[in-house]
Formats: sequence, structure tokens, C-alpha cells
Amino acid sequence: MKKHFTGLLFVFLLFLFGCTINDEEIQTATIDQTKASFEAKPPAAGDKSGSISYYLPEGYKAEAGKTNNVIFTKGDQQYILFVNENEKETSSFFYDTLLEQYKDPLVNETFEDKGRFGYILVDKLKADDEYEVSAGIGGVKMTTQTKSREVADTAEQMMKIVSSVSFE
Repeated sequence: MKKHFTGLLFVFLLFLFGCTINDEEIQTATIDQTKASFEAKPPAAGDKSGSISYYLPEGYKAEAGKTNNVIFTKGDQQYILFVNENEKETSSFFYDTLLEQYKDPLVNETFEDKGRFGYILVDKLKADDEYEVSAGIGGVKMTTQTKSREVADTAEQMMKIVSSVSFE
């Protein structure tokens, strides 16, 4: 009986630790995945809201759009895409503005290539296991809130969307 209890306890602890992710793992995975999306060829924009065209990954839905922003959902998670057509792809305006809001972001990484300035910022929120994720290129940024285990994948998808944005 004692062996079974010890075995079950071990399996439970292994499962528990396997489901948690620490800050260093979040940082490394988020930076790596977002950088790869930034450096990759942007996906073709197949969806449109007003004058904004964009790529929408599988499972995402456009819920509402206005002249300069679009709200997306994936399941119960909400994403907001902001577009400032007056800012060039080399602009750091959105990034600088976000840095003023975040006191000590968990992830603060910038990327530059081909005349573009991109970034990923992740800030831990007060709520347990909640993070605010913002990804952007120039005058285009996307923001959401997510759980620790979803930060890197969410950031990667957001960078794909942001890099695909074009406007008429």
C-alpha cells in the first residue's frame, strides 16, 4: 500500500511540475518564437476590416473592427490589433509608449531588419498566472492577456498577424 501511495505521489508531483513554467522558460521561448516569426516571410493577408488587410491564423475570428483597430477572439481569449497608418515600419512609437506603462516587463526584446522595427513585451499582471503580451512592428501592434503556458505561442501568432498587416 505504501509503495502505491509513494508511486501515485511521485506521478502527481511530476504532473504538477510538468504543468508549470518558470519565468526564464517563458522569456527564452517567447523571444525565440517571436523572433522567428518576425524574420520569416509574412503570411499572406487573406482577411480585411475597413482599409486594414491581415492574416488570420486558424481558430481566430474577427469580432469587430473600426478604422484603426480590430478585435479578434480565439476561444474566450480576446486580442486587440491597433494600426497607426501614420507611423512607418521603422517607428518605435508604440514600443516607447508601452515601455512607459510597464515598470519591469518580463520580456522586453526588439528586432530590426529590412527597414522594420519589431518588438515583443510581456508583463506579469497582478492576477495569478496572467500576463499581458504585446507584439508590434512600426505602427502596428497587437495586445492580449494570457496564461504562462500560452505566452510564447500567443506571441508567435501575434507577430505573424502583425507582420502581415497592410493598409490601403
